[in-house]
Amino acid sequence: MISRANRVLTAAVTWLVIVFGCYYFTVARPGLGTRWEPLSLLPERATTIELTDSGFILATTESSNVYKRELWQTAEPWMLYDEATEDLNATPCQVGESRFSVSSPPGKVVARSSRNCVASAENSVHVEAALLENGEVWMWTYLYGGIGEVFTWLLVLAGGALGVILLGIGGIMKFRET
Repeated sequence: MISRANRVLTAAVTWLVIVFGCYYFTVARPGLGTRWEPLSLLPERATTIELTDSGFILATTESSNVYKRELWQTAEPWMLYDEATEDLNATPCQVGESRFSVSSPPGKVVARSSRNCVASAENSVHVEAALLENGEVWMWTYLYGGIGEVFTWLLVLAGGALGVILLGIGGIMKFRET
């Protein structure tokens, strides 16, 4: 028969493994498991790709044409961009930290660009765009920040504290058994 102390210790260790797993996948390695998504096909073969500070993706083609699209308009086709007449005002983005676990794009990469962008008043999004050798453009996004991230930190801390308390109780019970 399994003693109460062993049951409490088993529950504590199991709980701590679950909490550590949650920490690893949501705090230590955010983005792990997030997939790349294909964008619509470009009208011409591109040579470079760039995420701008104003939330657009620019693709320069072999014929020196530049095509643009907004980050969040996934069904939108690529539009010809004229730098002299158009003003790019959209989501503010900046080059930022790379603490995210970005998987490899689904093919050989010719050009790649990344930015951290404002998604809403409390959330940000890390965006990566990749131009593949076959001419396809793929995008990877990961939403972070805001109340959800703070809540995640609190849950992980509270869960870890509870696991340590259970481990201590189980240890004391085991000590008293002997």
